Amino acid sequence: MGMLSTDLFGQFKSHIAGRCGLYFRDHDLRNLDAAVSQRMRICGFDSAHAYYIYLTTSDERESEFRELLNLLTINHTYFFRNEPQFAAFREHVLPDLTDRKMRAAFASGRGTKPRLRIWSAGCSTGEEPYTLAMILHQHIANVEDWEIEIVATDASSEALGKARRGVYGENSMRLVEEPYRSKYFEAAKTGKTGVEWRISDEIKGMVK
Repeated sequence: MGMLSTDLFGQFKSHIAGRCGLYFRDHDLRNLDAAVSQRMRICGFDSAHAYYIYLTTSDERESEFRELLNLLTINHTYFFRNEPQFAAFREHVLPDLTDRKMRAAFASGRGTKPRLRIWSAGCSTGEEPYTLAMILHQHIANVEDWEIEIVATDASSEALGKARRGVYGENSMRLVEEPYRSKYFEAAKTGKTGVEWRISDEIKGMVK
Protein backbone atom coordinates (compact mmCIF):
# COMPACT_ATOMS: atom_id res chain seq x y z
CA MET A 1 0.00 0.00 0.00
CA GLY A 2 3.02 2.31 0.25
CA MET A 3 2.61 5.48 2.32
CA LEU A 4 -1.20 5.48 2.30
CA SER A 5 -3.52 3.16 4.17
CA THR A 6 -6.87 2.36 2.60
CA ASP A 7 -8.64 4.85 4.91
CA LEU A 8 -6.12 7.62 4.27
CA PHE A 9 -6.24 7.01 0.53
CA GLY A 10 -10.00 7.52 0.73
CA GLN A 11 -9.52 10.79 2.60
CA PHE A 12 -7.05 12.14 0.03
CA LYS A 13 -9.28 10.97 -2.82
CA SER A 14 -12.38 12.63 -1.37
CA HIS A 15 -10.56 15.89 -0.63
CA ILE A 16 -9.09 16.13 -4.14
CA ALA A 17 -12.38 15.23 -5.83
CA GLY A 18 -14.24 17.74 -3.69
CA ARG A 19 -11.80 20.54 -4.49
CA CYS A 20 -11.39 20.12 -8.24
CA GLY A 21 -13.36 17.10 -9.47
CA LEU A 22 -10.27 14.96 -10.15
CA TYR A 23 -11.35 11.39 -9.42
CA PHE A 24 -9.04 8.49 -8.56
CA ARG A 25 -10.11 4.91 -9.05
CA ASP A 26 -8.71 2.28 -6.69
CA HIS A 27 -6.07 1.15 -9.18
CA ASP A 28 -4.75 4.73 -9.29
CA LEU A 29 -3.47 4.31 -5.73
CA ARG A 30 0.11 4.01 -6.88
CA ASN A 31 0.05 7.41 -8.65
CA LEU A 32 -1.51 9.17 -5.67
CA ASP A 33 0.84 7.42 -3.25
CA ALA A 34 3.89 8.51 -5.27
CA ALA A 35 2.71 12.12 -5.49
CA VAL A 36 1.97 12.32 -1.75
CA SER A 37 5.33 10.73 -0.95
CA GLN A 38 7.17 13.31 -3.07
CA ARG A 39 5.37 16.25 -1.49
CA MET A 40 5.95 14.79 1.99
CA ARG A 41 9.70 14.71 1.36
CA ILE A 42 9.74 18.26 0.02
CA CYS A 43 7.65 19.60 2.92
CA GLY A 44 9.56 17.64 5.56
CA PHE A 45 6.83 15.27 6.80
CA ASP A 46 7.45 11.65 7.82
CA SER A 47 3.75 10.87 8.30
CA ALA A 48 1.15 10.83 5.54
CA HIS A 49 -1.53 11.75 8.08
CA ALA A 50 0.47 14.80 9.19
CA TYR A 51 0.84 15.85 5.57
CA TYR A 52 -2.92 15.45 5.06
CA ILE A 53 -3.57 17.79 7.98
CA TYR A 54 -1.11 20.28 6.47
CA LEU A 55 -2.78 19.98 3.06
CA THR A 56 -6.26 20.56 4.39
CA THR A 57 -5.88 23.01 7.30
CA SER A 58 -2.61 24.97 7.10
CA ASP A 59 -2.25 28.56 5.90
CA GLU A 60 -0.32 27.17 2.92
CA ARG A 61 -3.06 24.70 1.93
CA GLU A 62 -4.00 26.50 -1.31
CA SER A 63 -0.48 26.67 -2.73
CA GLU A 64 0.29 23.14 -1.51
CA PHE A 65 -2.84 21.79 -3.15
CA ARG A 66 -1.67 23.26 -6.47
CA GLU A 67 1.75 21.66 -6.05
CA LEU A 68 0.15 18.27 -5.42
CA LEU A 69 -2.16 18.68 -8.42
CA ASN A 70 0.80 19.39 -10.69
CA LEU A 71 2.12 15.93 -9.81
CA LEU A 72 -1.24 14.17 -10.14
CA THR A 73 -2.42 15.47 -13.51
CA ILE A 74 -1.08 13.58 -16.53
CA ASN A 75 -0.26 16.03 -19.29
CA HIS A 76 0.26 13.65 -22.22
CA THR A 77 -1.38 15.02 -25.32
CA TYR A 78 -0.73 16.27 -28.85
CA PHE A 79 -2.43 18.23 -31.63
CA PHE A 80 -5.40 16.51 -33.34
CA ARG A 81 -5.42 13.75 -30.73
CA ASN A 82 -8.57 11.61 -31.17
CA GLU A 83 -8.82 12.69 -34.79
CA PRO A 84 -12.27 11.10 -35.37
CA GLN A 85 -13.74 13.50 -32.83
CA PHE A 86 -12.17 16.50 -34.53
CA ALA A 87 -13.35 15.19 -37.91
CA ALA A 88 -16.91 14.94 -36.56
CA PHE A 89 -16.66 18.47 -35.19
CA ARG A 90 -15.27 19.82 -38.46
CA GLU A 91 -17.62 17.99 -40.84
CA HIS A 92 -20.89 17.73 -38.92
CA VAL A 93 -21.04 20.01 -35.87
CA LEU A 94 -19.33 23.11 -37.23
CA PRO A 95 -21.41 23.65 -40.41
CA ASP A 96 -24.68 23.48 -38.47
CA LEU A 97 -23.30 25.57 -35.62
CA THR A 98 -21.99 28.36 -37.83
CA ASP A 99 -25.23 28.45 -39.81
CA ARG A 100 -27.29 28.91 -36.63
CA LYS A 101 -24.92 31.56 -35.29
CA MET A 102 -25.02 33.51 -38.55
CA ARG A 103 -28.82 33.45 -38.67
CA ALA A 104 -29.00 34.59 -35.06
CA ALA A 105 -26.62 37.49 -35.75
CA PHE A 106 -28.62 38.51 -38.83
CA ALA A 107 -31.85 38.48 -36.83
CA SER A 108 -30.28 40.71 -34.17
CA GLY A 109 -29.75 43.56 -36.62
CA ARG A 110 -27.10 45.18 -38.79
CA GLY A 111 -23.57 45.28 -37.45
CA THR A 112 -24.02 42.31 -35.11
CA LYS A 113 -21.22 39.81 -35.50
CA PRO A 114 -21.88 36.10 -35.13
CA ARG A 115 -20.40 34.94 -31.85
CA LEU A 116 -18.93 31.57 -30.98
CA ARG A 117 -17.55 30.46 -27.60
CA ILE A 118 -16.08 27.03 -26.86
CA TRP A 119 -14.90 25.60 -23.55
CA SER A 120 -11.93 23.22 -23.60
CA ALA A 121 -12.08 21.60 -20.15
CA GLY A 122 -8.97 19.74 -19.02
CA CYS A 123 -6.96 21.45 -21.75
CA SER A 124 -3.59 20.21 -20.41
CA THR A 125 -0.73 21.98 -22.24
CA GLY A 126 -2.98 23.58 -24.85
CA GLU A 127 -2.95 21.25 -27.82
CA GLU A 128 -6.71 20.69 -27.80
CA PRO A 129 -7.89 24.33 -27.68
CA TYR A 130 -5.30 25.37 -30.26
CA THR A 131 -6.43 22.50 -32.51
CA LEU A 132 -10.00 23.79 -32.24
CA ALA A 133 -8.81 27.32 -33.03
CA MET A 134 -6.99 26.13 -36.15
CA ILE A 135 -10.04 24.23 -37.37
CA LEU A 136 -12.28 27.25 -36.85
CA HIS A 137 -9.83 29.58 -38.57
CA GLN A 138 -9.40 27.21 -41.50
CA HIS A 139 -13.06 26.30 -42.07
CA ILE A 140 -15.15 29.36 -41.16
CA ALA A 141 -15.59 31.68 -44.14
CA ASN A 142 -14.70 35.31 -43.34
CA VAL A 143 -13.54 34.27 -39.90
CA GLU A 144 -12.29 37.81 -39.24
CA ASP A 145 -15.94 38.92 -39.13
CA TRP A 146 -16.69 36.62 -36.18
CA GLU A 147 -16.28 37.02 -32.44
CA ILE A 148 -14.59 33.79 -31.41
CA GLU A 149 -13.30 32.86 -27.99
CA ILE A 150 -12.06 29.49 -26.80
CA VAL A 151 -11.85 29.25 -23.01
CA ALA A 152 -9.29 26.66 -21.89
CA THR A 153 -9.10 25.42 -18.29
CA ASP A 154 -7.07 22.84 -16.41
CA ALA A 155 -6.44 21.87 -12.80
CA SER A 156 -2.66 22.06 -13.31
CA SER A 157 -1.11 25.54 -13.16
CA GLU A 158 2.08 24.09 -14.67
CA ALA A 159 0.18 22.77 -17.69
CA LEU A 160 -1.59 26.10 -18.17
CA GLY A 161 1.77 27.90 -18.10
CA LYS A 162 2.98 25.74 -20.99
CA ALA A 163 -0.28 26.31 -22.85
CA ARG A 164 0.12 30.08 -22.56
CA ARG A 165 3.66 29.89 -23.97
CA GLY A 166 2.42 27.95 -27.00
CA VAL A 167 5.75 26.30 -27.81
CA TYR A 168 5.81 22.59 -28.66
CA GLY A 169 8.18 19.77 -29.56
CA GLU A 170 7.95 17.22 -32.34
CA ASN A 171 5.95 14.81 -30.19
CA SER A 172 3.04 17.26 -30.01
CA MET A 173 3.22 17.82 -33.78
CA ARG A 174 2.96 14.16 -34.84
CA LEU A 175 -0.49 14.50 -36.47
CA VAL A 176 -0.26 18.09 -37.71
CA GLU A 177 -0.45 18.06 -41.51
CA GLU A 178 -0.61 20.76 -44.15
CA PRO A 179 -1.95 23.37 -44.39
CA TYR A 180 -2.01 23.63 -40.59
CA ARG A 181 1.70 23.10 -40.02
CA SER A 182 3.01 25.83 -42.34
CA LYS A 183 0.12 28.24 -41.81
CA TYR A 184 -0.16 28.26 -38.04
CA PHE A 185 3.31 27.38 -36.72
CA GLU A 186 6.80 28.82 -36.84
CA ALA A 187 9.69 26.36 -36.56
CA ALA A 188 12.91 27.17 -34.73
CA LYS A 189 15.97 24.98 -34.24
CA THR A 190 16.99 23.97 -30.73
CA GLY A 191 20.53 22.68 -30.62
CA LYS A 192 21.98 20.81 -33.59
CA THR A 193 19.05 18.57 -34.47
CA GLY A 194 16.05 19.61 -32.36
CA VAL A 195 13.12 21.69 -33.56
CA GLU A 196 10.44 23.45 -31.57
CA TRP A 197 7.21 24.82 -32.97
CA ARG A 198 5.63 28.09 -31.86
CA ILE A 199 1.89 28.58 -32.41
CA SER A 200 1.02 31.73 -34.35
CA ASP A 201 -0.17 34.81 -32.47
CA GLU A 202 -3.37 34.75 -34.53
CA ILE A 203 -4.32 31.31 -33.20
CA LYS A 204 -3.04 32.04 -29.70
CA GLY A 205 -5.24 35.14 -29.58
CA MET A 206 -8.35 33.00 -30.10
CA VAL A 207 -7.73 31.10 -26.86
CA LYS A 208 -8.09 32.40 -23.33
